[in-house]
Amino acid sequence: MFRIVIFYISIVLLMLVVLIPTPAGLVQDSIYKYFQTMDYIQADGVDFSIHNHDYELDPENQFGIFTPPFAYLIQKKVYMTFPWFWVYINAPLLKVFGFFGIYIFAVLAGLLSIFSLKSLVSHFTKNESLIRNTLYFYLFGSSLLIYSVWFYEGTICNLCLFLFLDLELRKKTDDSYLKTVFVFFASLCLLSILVLLRTEVFFLAILMYFAIIFRSFSHLMHRFGYLVLYAGIPSFIFLYSNYLIWDTPIGLRFLVTSSFTFSERLIRIFEYFFSEKYCMFFYLPTFFLTFFLFKDWKTLRHEVFFRIYLVCLVFMVMIPLVSPQQQGSDIMPRFYFPVIPILAFLIFYTIDKYMDNRKRLIRSFVFIQSGIFLLITIAVFIFSNRRMDRVYKGLSPYIGKANLVSLDYLGHLVQNAEKRNVYLADGQPALRRITEKLAKNKKEDFYFFLWEYSYYDYYHKYLNANYERVTKIEEFYIYRYKK
Repeated sequence: MFRIVIFYISIVLLMLVVLIPTPAGLVQDSIYKYFQTMDYIQADGVDFSIHNHDYELDPENQFGIFTPPFAYLIQKKVYMTFPWFWVYINAPLLKVFGFFGIYIFAVLAGLLSIFSLKSLVSHFTKNESLIRNTLYFYLFGSSLLIYSVWFYEGTICNLCLFLFLDLELRKKTDDSYLKTVFVFFASLCLLSILVLLRTEVFFLAILMYFAIIFRSFSHLMHRFGYLVLYAGIPSFIFLYSNYLIWDTPIGLRFLVTSSFTFSERLIRIFEYFFSEKYCMFFYLPTFFLTFFLFKDWKTLRHEVFFRIYLVCLVFMVMIPLVSPQQQGSDIMPRFYFPVIPILAFLIFYTIDKYMDNRKRLIRSFVFIQSGIFLLITIAVFIFSNRRMDRVYKGLSPYIGKANLVSLDYLGHLVQNAEKRNVYLADGQPALRRITEKLAKNKKEDFYFFLWEYSYYDYYHKYLNANYERVTKIEEFYIYRYKK
């Protein structure tokens, strides 16, 4: 265990040293969450909205760079779809420790989740080799390292999930009243954190709790009461907090999913497992070995770990139906991160039970297959981080009080200015309208940041008449308004 902890700390510190410690180096969703947190700090902790441009000039957010499914306009303010609670707990760290404060929670939760996973799987086996392989896979074969330095709430969700299951598996009929009350409130706190950060992990936790208590007929009503409270109280907290902040109880993350048809959702199940570039078939093909467990299902159905395995399968099939917009933007479909360590344990369990002759070979394949994905992802992550920081340094001298961009990706770089009024001019008509608005409001000293010269065809007529080219930074062109 000591060696695993040293590996984790060493690799995380190495990645943090290699990464450029500036907002411009953030990639994908991290940059959205960073601005969400910064704006919350600037609002003195009273407003979760995004302050990215002048809403008097553009009250309907027609030219905003934050748009659905990432953000929504509610009561003339733009709100991110990302968890407000993640902003709330990270804002003090960012304020006190500066930019590196965004890593503290994710890194610490990732480390503690290793210990909690060890404690959890110890309920199912005393085989130290099996437990050790599971932990090594969690470290070197899953997204743990990436999420620890990605300003992502996944690590703390895994920690809460493993702790919750560990607490519930430790429950005994002869526990003292005080200990039972403590476990109850601790479980409620963990579930409340889950529902506020990743709702799907909360439902996974509830399903797994049901799997744990399924055969506890001696105290069925007692356990059923716990199930109702565990599901009801965090759900109320989730709905009521969303209503207070966004005036919509279901939360903004669920608004976009309604546009998908049922047939599209069914197709997404196939894509998650077999056809996406980060699907289970490519990322973790040995997952399918776990189906060997069904050979002994009549015996194993009495085992808690087998029922948890069935819950994992149900969860993996349901996620594409519920959230079909997930694209699997890292080494695995992101929603599968909580179940991957549990599946790893079951893979090694299956290998030990059914494939004794090829045990070492298959174990090696498990690590090699997913390890390749992890190394590629880390390399791309570091390359993207350094490249975006390099581009920002080239663009920053031209960032002014008002800025136009041809696409939202470029807008995220321009967002790093202190005065970051950024407007998306997607096409010549939009460029004309926002230019006229800015000029009419006497904001004549502004630039247009254009991505790739191929985009020039969409803007050239109006652009040539009203803008002059200033410079080029890699594939980005900068034009200045002629006044």
